[in-house]
Amino acid sequence: MKIGKFAKNFNIPISTVRYYIDMGVLIPNKNNSQYIFTLNDLTEMEIILELKGLRFSLDEIRDFLQILRLYDNRDVDMYTHLLNLYNNKKSQLSTELIKIKKILEIINEKIKECKKTKTNQSTNGGIPLSFISYLACPKCGNSFTLEQVTIQGSFINYGNLHCACNYHAKIENGILLINDEKNMTYYQYMLDTYKEVENKLDFMLFLDMKNINNHMSAYMQKAYEWIDKTIATTKPNNKVILIPDTSSHFLYKNVNSPYFENALIIILGSSKELIESNKYHINSISPNLNIIYVANTLQELPIQKHSIDLWIDCYSSFNFSFFYKYPLIEKFNDYLTQDAYIIGTTNYYKIGSKSIKNINNIYPDSSKSYCLLSNFKSILNEYNFKTYKDEIIGSCKNPGEFFDYHVPGEEMFLYAFSAQKQLSPSKQT
Repeated sequence: MKIGKFAKNFNIPISTVRYYIDMGVLIPNKNNSQYIFTLNDLTEMEIILELKGLRFSLDEIRDFLQILRLYDNRDVDMYTHLLNLYNNKKSQLSTELIKIKKILEIINEKIKECKKTKTNQSTNGGIPLSFISYLACPKCGNSFTLEQVTIQGSFINYGNLHCACNYHAKIENGILLINDEKNMTYYQYMLDTYKEVENKLDFMLFLDMKNINNHMSAYMQKAYEWIDKTIATTKPNNKVILIPDTSSHFLYKNVNSPYFENALIIILGSSKELIESNKYHINSISPNLNIIYVANTLQELPIQKHSIDLWIDCYSSFNFSFFYKYPLIEKFNDYLTQDAYIIGTTNYYKIGSKSIKNINNIYPDSSKSYCLLSNFKSILNEYNFKTYKDEIIGSCKNPGEFFDYHVPGEEMFLYAFSAQKQLSPSKQT
């Protein structure tokens, strides 16, 4: 009998049969380069699979077969040896069972802790009253008139915002909803990409957790640590902090950092669904932060110009460049103070990388600027930002299926940076 038929007889792959041959457990005859299996091999394979199911190791299976091969099955001594093997295995399994029971007890306690934590989650929060003076019409810059406002504690949960220029927005369940037609490109991508997701839209890193390589997620975490430490040591004026799009995951992971405690935080998202998810996750672990959640826009900010002290940019500019020809900083620059910081991280490739071409093929509206580190730095300089600190966190050749444009084997680099806005020459004089 040839190996293919032999494997089929036991409903196992040929590779499994070869494995047992290579390990010296199964020893068939060989005719030139071809294995020939006998009835005795069939019997031994049945025993191998049975013992495997009984948690016998390869060494134990070899010992078992050795006894069968050397003894006549009518010899009582054979069963004495087999009995020893069975008793040893029983003892091992009994010891494992005790350990498993203890492990199960610990796991049950962990399950209770998780359930208790889940029931204690809080999702309160809305527009902080302290933020009202910062609100302004994104069209004309004038202040809003607030109507039909519902206040709970120090937060606004519901209300309508009107401007004399006929611009309107509303607050619903503590979220400021903007009507930004330019946002539809990115929002439609999110809907198309995650249309088969059973639950509502969530942090992209949560939705695509299985499609991100462990090395990549480890480097992302290292980048977060770099940013957190840099903000803490740089100590920029953190009165108003802008956190757009994917950057909100940084806040979620570092919500207890002291620089967030007394700041006014603006979180932007491309859709109401995404912002609701962000709000749920962040408020569940830190409900008392002063956060204004703004949905349906990454470009029209309903706040006063020159009011943002710190922009935390974790991949937001990089992601934005996939859908628009102009950089995200072009839309945010007028809202930043004259000495504002941008601290964050981005991805980049080497010049000539095929992955860059893939990005332009898959995302026809994308900009090549943010795919090259030199271009990224040039854009910062163009808007009068000087880089004071930076570091290449690492590189990954296979970051995962989430990065659908990436060519396996090419290096994707993670770059972290801290840049501060400089006065233009005309203002300095």
